[in-house]
Amino acid sequence: MVLATYLYKLTNKLGTPSYHLMAAVAVVLICITIPLVMLQRRLMRTANRFVTMKGKASQARALPLGKWRWVAGGVVVFWLTVTIGVPLIGVAMRAFISNWGVGVSLWDELSLATFRNIWQQPNLLRAIVNSMAIGIFGGALAVICYLFVGIAMHRKADNVTRFLDYSVLVPRAVPGLLAGLAFLWVFLFLPMWLDQSLKNGWLSALPVADWLREHLIVQLRALRNTIFSVWLAYTVVWMAYGLRLISSTLLQVAPELEEAARSNGASRGQVTRHVTVPLSRYGLIGSWLLMFLIFEREYSTGVYLLSPGTETIGSMLVSLWAAGAIDIVAALSFINILLVVVGLGIALRFGVKLHD
Repeated sequence: MVLATYLYKLTNKLGTPSYHLMAAVAVVLICITIPLVMLQRRLMRTANRFVTMKGKASQARALPLGKWRWVAGGVVVFWLTVTIGVPLIGVAMRAFISNWGVGVSLWDELSLATFRNIWQQPNLLRAIVNSMAIGIFGGALAVICYLFVGIAMHRKADNVTRFLDYSVLVPRAVPGLLAGLAFLWVFLFLPMWLDQSLKNGWLSALPVADWLREHLIVQLRALRNTIFSVWLAYTVVWMAYGLRLISSTLLQVAPELEEAARSNGASRGQVTRHVTVPLSRYGLIGSWLLMFLIFEREYSTGVYLLSPGTETIGSMLVSLWAAGAIDIVAALSFINILLVVVGLGIALRFGVKLHD
């Protein structure tokens, strides 16, 4: 057992969740993560060695394997078969075959009954639509947010940047279940605290206190039951990963390209808009693709935010698995796989490069 599985046990196996123990485990995980981040930042001080786009281009060469290429190819095929092929076949069989056993013909048991069952349940249809919306539009919006933060941190090594670099790792240092629980408490107690402050607290003296209570507080309370709450949780939890994608993309642009634009009178905003972002466009599209894949498959963060209207495929899989609906879990997983494959195909069709 590791700390993450122990935290899951505290959440699900001991009856009433032990929030004080969960918080203690989270603190331990954060204390383990922060020194590793500091070590990574120390190793990344010489970031210029990662620059690949310069004024003078250079051609990368493939490493010749010689007679070992067949061995390497066999290892890759075996690894892909075990880690991808076998699980996908198992999910597909469970989705299309409801009964099997000794003497049962699997071909005769092929059926679309489970998928028809999904089609007849509005909450499952909402989960599919919400997952697609969060993956496509939410992933793009998250990349835009990460881009603004990444540009602000780009080649500006000061104390604020270091603090931001460390703090964004905190949500990712704890398991998604705990991060989702934290957002649940924020959406529950923040409107309550603001309402009390506007009614009897230090904010009651504001001229617009009554208007804020009648309009703003109502909207904040309703926010938890919208898909925006799930997107916000996903975006914050995966901010560390998204910023790493954006930072690695921005680091590929050599400083002399930006300095050349500045020397010709361009402002910092013009340099970013006309030099940095255009040269990084393929990396940004690739970052969107990766965030789409992450948001599409994320399940743990949205478990505690699950309510009518905020269903996603991941959170519904956890709920249905706990209810014992294995056939629907397999069919919903198969649909999720198809969505990811279709999204990947469309991205490749529009020029996204998985590698250079």
